[in-house]
Amino acid sequence: MPSIAGFARFLHEDLEEASDESAKDYLRRISSNTERMGELIRSLLEYSSIETKSAAFTDVDLNEVLYSTLDSLADDIGSTGGTVNADALPSVRGDEVQLYQLLQNLVSNAMKYHGKDPPVVSIYARVSGDQNQIIIEDNRIGIDARYHERIFEIFKRLHAAGDYPGTGIGLAVCKRIAVRHNGH
Repeated sequence: MPSIAGFARFLHEDLEEASDESAKDYLRRISSNTERMGELIRSLLEYSSIETKSAAFTDVDLNEVLYSTLDSLADDIGSTGGTVNADALPSVRGDEVQLYQLLQNLVSNAMKYHGKDPPVVSIYARVSGDQNQIIIEDNRIGIDARYHERIFEIFKRLHAAGDYPGTGIGLAVCKRIAVRHNGH
């Protein structure tokens, strides 16, 4: 893929001075589509690696995972004027890298899919015996109830790709990680 995109960029640069707008348009489309294809392939590999590259479960302090997540998303949170409020979270048995990925996808989505008001995310836990329920609430644009199952399927999107960036795999990854951790 990268060689196709690279050659298209070289041609585009060579034709920059040319007056043939249709040729330039075709090359822009080739470049855009090869980049999109690369994103889709990377996303598919990410999705499939949840099982194949998973680590053994260890004791994981979700507070540390959340701290790392918020640190990595600081620019996104700041640029949207977003706020993340979190209570103390429990330690759990799990794959730390995947739990980080889960929290990162959910908080990142809240920053991406917010309405006209700045995003506000609340993260807290309910612990009952050996069961931990981690709750992540936000003021995003929301998902109509009829799409609640569909949105967790791979490559299913509710919005056009041009409206919001991404490949439509983030929530499918979240679901797969949650299921791997005996959650839902």
